[in-house]
Amino acid sequence: MQTVSVPAYEETLDITFDYEPLRELSDAELSAARKQDADTHAVYVNAGVIAPDEVRQALAKDEGSPYAGVDLSGPPPDPPQPMMEPDPLGGPQEPGAPPGAMSDDDASGAPDLVAGVARAIEARQADEAYEHWWHGAQDTEQTEA
Repeated sequence: MQTVSVPAYEETLDITFDYEPLRELSDAELSAARKQDADTHAVYVNAGVIAPDEVRQALAKDEGSPYAGVDLSGPPPDPPQPMMEPDPLGGPQEPGAPPGAMSDDDASGAPDLVAGVARAIEARQADEAYEHWWHGAQDTEQTEA
């Protein structure tokens, strides 16, 4: 807003300008911009430049954000736990445990480990046999044509 004083009239006029946007972002462009902002926030939080609460406040105050007006009075939600894939070697499902590792509580884990390795080998051999059969069948079709 710009304020203009006109001395002859001795009054103040409030003159405002509203500009139409030159163009609006498509949904894909808006999504990419939000993803880039989220990546930037994550980098700054992980580097210790800003705190997660500061990012929450910025998102809640941003009128263009889908999180505008979010109630920040409560504690932030807990971060999600990483999804763990089942260990093909039959080892424990503990975060940070290497594949096939035995837990301290399971002294009899060696038979499970051996069985897990055997299952993994059998599955691999079955995959290789199928691949050999499939590619062999395709090679036969190509030579007949």
